[in-house]
Amino acid sequence: MSPRDKDHTGMVPITEGYIVDMLPIDAVARTGIVTGKQIKDWLEKELQNVFAKEASGRFGGWVVKMKGMSVEFKAFEELGQRVQKVMVGDLPLDLQREYTITACEREGDPEDTLCRILKVKQNLEFRFYLSDDEGLSSYLFSGRSDTTS
Repeated sequence: MSPRDKDHTGMVPITEGYIVDMLPIDAVARTGIVTGKQIKDWLEKELQNVFAKEASGRFGGWVVKMKGMSVEFKAFEELGQRVQKVMVGDLPLDLQREYTITACEREGDPEDTLCRILKVKQNLEFRFYLSDDEGLSSYLFSGRSDTTS
């Protein structure tokens, strides 16, 4: 059975193998501190990369997902108008508050850049890759919600 085979229910089980297959890259995980405003501005830019009206403005092909954060957006609004609501846990995103984030390191980015977010404070590298059992499993299956500082 491959990670994408349907089971007896007709659904594809979400297994560790399936998730590893879905990782677009194998990168070092980094953590840093950003403001709520940085997160909102970044979300707008990332949504623009996927839903720009002009094809030349689109690249990527996915919307980034984050553990512990939910986003409501209108895909076909203008840049700066898409994000309607951001929740971190049960609380609305506070544009003035600082949040701890973790994401993949992109080769060639400046030290204060994390996943295309500029001016990240205390940007530190973890000692595992996203595909490592230790990194992926501890993130997905820990049951913790360490999304804010």
